[in-house]
Amino acid sequence: NIAFDQETKSLVLQDTHVIVNGRRIELSGKRLDKQTPSVLGLNVVIPETSFDDIQSLWPKNQRDSIAAEWLTKNLSKAKIRNLHITAPIDLAAPENFDPTQLDGSFSFENLTADYRAPLIPVTGAKGSATLKGDVLLVKVDSGKMADLVVDNGTVEITHLTHPTIVGDVTIHAALAGQIGTVLDYIGREPINLGETVGIKPDQVKGTTSLNAKVVFPALKDLPADQVRVEVDATLKDILLPSVVHGLDLTGGPYNLTVKGGAVTIAGQGALGGKAIDLTYMQAINLAESDYLSKIKAKITTDAALRTKFGVNLDQFVAGDVPVTIDYTEAKTKDETIGIVADVTPAVVMFSPFKYRKPAGIGGQVTCTVTTHNGEVQKISDLKLAIDKGGSASGSIVFGKVGDVQDVKSGKFSNFTMAGANNFALDFTQTAPNVFDV
Repeated sequence: NIAFDQETKSLVLQDTHVIVNGRRIELSGKRLDKQTPSVLGLNVVIPETSFDDIQSLWPKNQRDSIAAEWLTKNLSKAKIRNLHITAPIDLAAPENFDPTQLDGSFSFENLTADYRAPLIPVTGAKGSATLKGDVLLVKVDSGKMADLVVDNGTVEITHLTHPTIVGDVTIHAALAGQIGTVLDYIGREPINLGETVGIKPDQVKGTTSLNAKVVFPALKDLPADQVRVEVDATLKDILLPSVVHGLDLTGGPYNLTVKGGAVTIAGQGALGGKAIDLTYMQAINLAESDYLSKIKAKITTDAALRTKFGVNLDQFVAGDVPVTIDYTEAKTKDETIGIVADVTPAVVMFSPFKYRKPAGIGGQVTCTVTTHNGEVQKISDLKLAIDKGGSASGSIVFGKVGDVQDVKSGKFSNFTMAGANNFALDFTQTAPNVFDV
């Protein structure tokens, strides 16, 4: 139904429809501006269609565009309802149509958004979308990402149809589900945390709620290093097996973040069954990082836990020792561990002088432990202070004593015990529990 408005000297399109591939397309339009009577504001309404229909109707000579990449490939399978499109068409020169002037909106259900392999796609999504100012904004009200439930999310693509300007894709998603799926997600490109940490997602237990953000340029051949992923998650009732020196990390809640080139887990739980207040950082981009991993923790150690970390001090300490740890693992696999230890609840002893501090007498030890390939090499900057019982400052070197890695030697610039005079001390352990002083 096309009419010519004599007063405005322009065409009016109304109550018109066409049938394409069994789909009804409703058309209407009128002049937009008195100064440009040849420009028709065309309105297109499709009550029901699908991304499969869009793919089949997409012009073959436009299939290499970013708009085609998203609207015919990355977004798929959905049933689309109430698709509205408005476009200014210059009837005097329709070949000059500018696609960046398109406005549109639609609702959808059962959408699959495979936005960047091998990252996990969104499936079964329901929501709505708008196109305005050459920006496509997809709002997801519900959906799934593997077994994670998508509570809400958005996909925004800028400069969707621009022929030369490369737009950005920004994805936000709020999800909930199993921790193993989150570790699977951040174990894939571009984060690749699974290869770095070696945690197997199928061995992990616990639940999570999280917010994820993915940003990358709208390129067809997208390098992995141009994909930026941020994650902010709460982990509950977790089991991360063998996360540090074969010890399980359990409990929670912990906060997991992926941001600024690092993955961070922070919270309170248990390591190897011992209560711990933990902040763990793992570098993602090793080329830009000066470390591999870092740990700040507060934990009470016993002899078994100290042995797990390769620190055998049984000749000097017996009992539980609360410690504060500042640990850095270099890219060379060397480890540096700053320690502040409260030895008040422990027995401190030094057999060559028959010295023994009973449990309950106040005392503190600070030191720096250096390891290589998991074996303790040296304790340096060692300072010991016992309430009314003595003090010491020096260093201890580890090595083979018999067939085991143990304290090999020690050197102290000042040493006092139970009020004795200050003296220097060098010792060597020549055999298990045999010291040359």
